[in-house]
Amino acid sequence: DAMQALGAVAVPSSGIGAYQLVSRGIVDGLIMPTGDMRTFNMLQHTNFAVAIPGKIYNGSFSLFMNIDTWNTISKTDQEAILEVSGETFARRARAWDDSDEKAIEEMTQRNINRTQATKNFVEELEANLTFVSDAWITEANRRGVDGQAALAFFRAEAKRIAAGTSTEP
Repeated sequence: DAMQALGAVAVPSSGIGAYQLVSRGIVDGLIMPTGDMRTFNMLQHTNFAVAIPGKIYNGSFSLFMNIDTWNTISKTDQEAILEVSGETFARRARAWDDSDEKAIEEMTQRNINRTQATKNFVEELEANLTFVSDAWITEANRRGVDGQAALAFFRAEAKRIAAGTSTEP
C-alpha cells in the first residue's frame, strides 16, 4: 500500500532476492536500509542514493511472552534475559548503525551520488504515508489503547534513545 501511495510498484523480496532483481535490471530502484545495501552487494549496481531523515522503515526486534510462560522460567534465567534486554540490547544493536556508516563510506569510495532528501520531498512522503500511522492508531484504539498517545510515546522514545539519553540508572 505504501509503495502504491508513492506511485511505485512493490516487488516484495528478501535481501538476496532483491540482489537478483537489481543486478539483472528487473527493478529500477529499491527501499532498503543503508547498511543492507552493502551487506547484499547492492552498491556495485547503485548510481544514486537518497537518505531519508528518520528513515522510511527500519527493522525492529521484540520478545513477547505470555506471563504464565514467563513465570515458568527460573529467576536466574529471567534475570539473565532482562540483563540483555531493553536499552542494553538497543545499545548493542549499534552494530546496525555501524553497518550503515561503513556503507556510506563505501558509497563515497564508489562515487555513488548520495543526497539528503529535501524538506519538500520529506513533507510529500509524510503526506502520502499518513494512512500508515492512521491505520496503526485505529487498530491500537480498537484494542483499547490510546493509539495517538502510544504512537507519540514510541516516537519520543525512539528520538530519546537515538540521542543517547537513558532512563536507566
